[in-house]
Amino acid sequence: MLLWVLTLPLIAAVAVGLAAQWIDPRALWWPQLFAVLLPFLSFGLVATAVLSLVLKVRGLALVQTVLLLFVLVRTEPWARLGEASGEGEALHLMTFNVPEQLAPEAMRDSMAAFVRREAPDVLVVQDAWVRGPRQEREAWEAPQVRGVVDSLGYGLRVPALVPGQRGWKRGATGIPLLLAPEAARVTAQEAIVVAGPGDDESSQATRSVIEWEGRSFVLYNVHLRSFGQAKPWLDPEFTPLRPRTWPRSFSRLSEVYRERATDVDMIAEAIAAETLPVVIAGDFNSTADNWSYRELRQAGGIRRQDAYREAGDTVWGRTYHADNLVVRIDHVLVDPALAVERAEMRNVGFSDHRPVLTRLRWRDE
Repeated sequence: MLLWVLTLPLIAAVAVGLAAQWIDPRALWWPQLFAVLLPFLSFGLVATAVLSLVLKVRGLALVQTVLLLFVLVRTEPWARLGEASGEGEALHLMTFNVPEQLAPEAMRDSMAAFVRREAPDVLVVQDAWVRGPRQEREAWEAPQVRGVVDSLGYGLRVPALVPGQRGWKRGATGIPLLLAPEAARVTAQEAIVVAGPGDDESSQATRSVIEWEGRSFVLYNVHLRSFGQAKPWLDPEFTPLRPRTWPRSFSRLSEVYRERATDVDMIAEAIAAETLPVVIAGDFNSTADNWSYRELRQAGGIRRQDAYREAGDTVWGRTYHADNLVVRIDHVLVDPALAVERAEMRNVGFSDHRPVLTRLRWRDE
């Protein structure tokens, strides 16, 4: 009985984490926290399941085993069993959240050297701000973008109109698209309006029609709303063992989860209207167990492939924080019309995220 009492909170936490994908944060936000922690909670459940077996508490061991089977199914282990079948040349697509964290010259040179080495055909970037082409002030690009354009000849693609924001972000976008020379071409592009003017923390999304190998697909570059620089769990006034310090941090968590859900609805609505195959890449600020991830992955009723689950170079594939990896929040979701041959992470020293590199081919028709 004592083991049941000690283990039930962990069982409940894993169950909530599994259920979070189907719980709209605007109705109930806190299950999303358990979704983020689900891998770690599962490790704890494995340890207690072994203990239950050793002590011959069979009923408890059965409950724990069933939950662990659900966790295993969630990771889609079967996705790695088959070989990708495609045709034509491979398209190397990379998504990379790369804010300006070094001096401009160091940022420019580091990014250029990295892109030269990896040579992606399509580079989907987040947190690298550039002005829109209709901005009246002098055009500028973040040094990590300028280095790739000037040194390597990549083409910069930014929608003609970008959503209005305040201050230095006015008329700019933080999610530019970069194309290697003669690799593919953009035939249409537009920014998805996610929030009203002045919402400087809103999610961002850009829709680009990519023509490659004589066929076209739609690429969504997304950067979902984050908790900003002042993370609620890093609030100096927040102390886990002192409940009176919780309300401010919990209020911020609740606000962001709910607003992000509204942003995701707008992006998913745009995706659902597409008639071409859709690839979604970027920084979701959500794990594969969160509601936002599931909504985008299945937008329009099409279950897209998680590139890392299909062909990742490790099982977990964590991308954040680069210096102390905890979660995978950078994703590439691929339409069934395309085969995922490879998905890899790279360790870099000039971003708090690790980039995701994928190799795609058109499937045989």
